[in-house]
Amino acid sequence: MSTALIEESQPQDQESIWTSRNPTKPVIPMRVDSTRHLTDAEKATASERRAISCERSVVLHQAIDTCLAARKVEAEWLAKDHGWKTEYIECLLNASHPSTMHWFIRKASN
Repeated sequence: MSTALIEESQPQDQESIWTSRNPTKPVIPMRVDSTRHLTDAEKATASERRAISCERSVVLHQAIDTCLAARKVEAEWLAKDHGWKTEYIECLLNASHPSTMHWFIRKASN
């Protein structure tokens, strides 16, 4: 078989043939560079952002722990002052909807 015959049987432009056979389907363009590498400046910026985010997260968690400890002390004070159990006061403080609070009041009265 001659090389001229092989070259004639193979299409020159594969994309245009597929496009002409499937006119209703969109053609996704090929990626030129699928792996984009970060520059040194971009790497440094990303690491700085991660470090700042980590610091902010640690500070937030410390503040939440402090707040929860203070809230627990206040719940114990309220329970002691009003003659209720600490768990009941914590449940009331954690209730986010008024209907939940009514459930706790009904439960306590039984």
